[in-house]
Amino acid sequence: MRSRKDLPRPKVLGKGLGHQLINFAVSRAEQQNKQYLWLGVWEDNQPALKFYNKMGFSNSASTALIWAEISKPTIY
Repeated sequence: MRSRKDLPRPKVLGKGLGHQLINFAVSRAEQQNKQYLWLGVWEDNQPALKFYNKMGFSNSASTALIWAEISKPTIY
């Protein structure tokens, strides 16, 4: 599970870091003759979806993730 501290800090937002990272990933994929890049983003993360659309990505599939709480078995 991701926590809030894993998200980009406001002081780095709007500084072009996302563009640099995406461009780097695309460049590496091209160097390795890859035809596709896979990107995962939560469907309710509208700022990220808007950014990735702007960078040329499109939604090609959706996957349902099922979260379950795992508990330790009771030993008798």
